[in-house]
Amino acid sequence: MSLLTLRSCRTAVRPLALQARCNSTQAQSLKPSGPARIEQTALRSIGDIIGDSSFGPPTTPRAALPDLSASLGDASFLQTPTRPGYTENNLPPRVDPTLELFTHLIMKHGRKAEAQKVVADVLQQLQRTTRDDPVRLLHRAIDMVSPSIRMVTLRRSAKNIPVPSALDARQRSRQGIQWILKAAERGRAGGQPRNGRLAREIMSVLEGTSSALQRKDEVHRLATVNRSNLQTR
Repeated sequence: MSLLTLRSCRTAVRPLALQARCNSTQAQSLKPSGPARIEQTALRSIGDIIGDSSFGPPTTPRAALPDLSASLGDASFLQTPTRPGYTENNLPPRVDPTLELFTHLIMKHGRKAEAQKVVADVLQQLQRTTRDDPVRLLHRAIDMVSPSIRMVTLRRSAKNIPVPSALDARQRSRQGIQWILKAAERGRAGGQPRNGRLAREIMSVLEGTSSALQRKDEVHRLATVNRSNLQTR
């Protein structure tokens, strides 16, 4: 390519570059800056608050989202899943009352954190031993050892009369837990940790070899023998 041709191309391109530079300069001069930009932003914010789109510079309306209900068909899978066995009117309790009662009966001198740690260790040992839900096992053990009645001594005509008395659900659980705790104290002299003793005692209850079950049978036997004394109350 000759030198004359190169000069001709450069001469033809130069006016286009100058025109593009002028256009960009004019666009920047038209763009608001400083106080004008702040004023437009404030007007747009006021318009958004009061719901009037006339404030501020005109904006491009957004396209409406497409309706996907027809294409989805049955959208039941989009609903929030619920736990089986529970409905909106039948929700699980925030705290397990039996587990909370078990913790309170273990607690000494108001040290609830230590009692909770003991309960956690007991549940962990039950899970390692049985590979099953430890909370369910604890509930089962307490239900097995909980008595339905207790013996109350009444004094009538200088006589002490044993009378059976029914217990509610919380009283039954409380008595059963107390028997488990008392039976677990047998290994205390050997230096065994408390959580280990409780875990072994719960396993003994589940296996049917605990002394707490014998105490329950004894109370029920006495109640059966003295059932005729119910009329003295």
